[in-house]
Amino acid sequence: MHKFGCPSTKGHASLADAMAYVPAPAAALVTAPAAAAPPEATPAAEPPLPPGLPPANETGFAALQMFGGDFAELMHSLRPHSLFTITSQPLDGVVTSGLGMMSGDHTHAQVGTQYFTPFGALKAELMSNGMLQASFENFTLLYGMLQFNTKFLFSSAGQPVGGELQGIVGTPLGALVGSTNGLQSSIELISGMPLGQTETSTSMLMFGVHSWSMLGLRGGIKAALEWGHQELDGEQLVSASAVTLACTKPFVHPDGSPLDEPQQTTSLTFSHKMSSQHSLLASLEWEPKTEGVMTVGGTRQVTDHTRLRGKWSTTGVLALALEVAGEKSTVQLTTEVNTVSGEPKFGATINLSP
Repeated sequence: MHKFGCPSTKGHASLADAMAYVPAPAAALVTAPAAAAPPEATPAAEPPLPPGLPPANETGFAALQMFGGDFAELMHSLRPHSLFTITSQPLDGVVTSGLGMMSGDHTHAQVGTQYFTPFGALKAELMSNGMLQASFENFTLLYGMLQFNTKFLFSSAGQPVGGELQGIVGTPLGALVGSTNGLQSSIELISGMPLGQTETSTSMLMFGVHSWSMLGLRGGIKAALEWGHQELDGEQLVSASAVTLACTKPFVHPDGSPLDEPQQTTSLTFSHKMSSQHSLLASLEWEPKTEGVMTVGGTRQVTDHTRLRGKWSTTGVLALALEVAGEKSTVQLTTEVNTVSGEPKFGATINLSP
């Protein structure tokens, strides 16, 4: 089953910034015909997107999250930021949480409460910039065949400044996911088929495609193909392997102007879990007009309460993280060093669940 989470904000303006901006009409650019050529009508060129909007060449929604999920989780856990989270359950069906984060020159904090109902989860989060985000998640209809997720953003004055709607429907081909925030929209299809299954092993082939657009512009498309295999001993995982091929192809520049030539990013990811505690991962990525980048990494359970993570890439970046888990808390210390420039970065993550 596809896992749906909060959209990634990497490289995008915030939802508040994007939704609060109302683009003004732009004048069409007309190219005058050459003097020697007979007069003819020249179509108006498409004006670029006004500043302040999310990049048109990147999707603003979570795209094909379940493909290469182990590798993406490892890369996220090795980011050298300072993060503090606390979660508690004061009543049955009620969860409260708090978060504080520092990354470079940016800081962010929020507190929230989530209430689980038979129809879905109601959630309210107050952010440090004064914004209030209210959401209704996993609202299901038709015996779970249709699912909705909604988000609404309000300013400190109580005025609505944005929102997001996501719908998930099961089809004979697979799960169809549609998302929109009023400026950018996307459509995604995820399908899979079993390749073989025994009492101790199972294999599956998954395929997914994600397309996004903004203000009438076709932004781009992403496709992924993944083969996965698991070995089980009853319900205990013995080993798991996956190979993921993904390709992202934007059709426009970040400002919305058309690309002069096609540009696409291709990645090939390998992951192998020797058990539920140890894993090895590798990725090859090719971006337009650049050399391919290889990244290798993995995790290892050192003791019952200690885990080590690490990665190294051909760009010269080395990152290590040591995680110590207690009964109701987790602490992780992270360091990242660019072996080319020698510039180190440090981070710490603390999770409390009293």
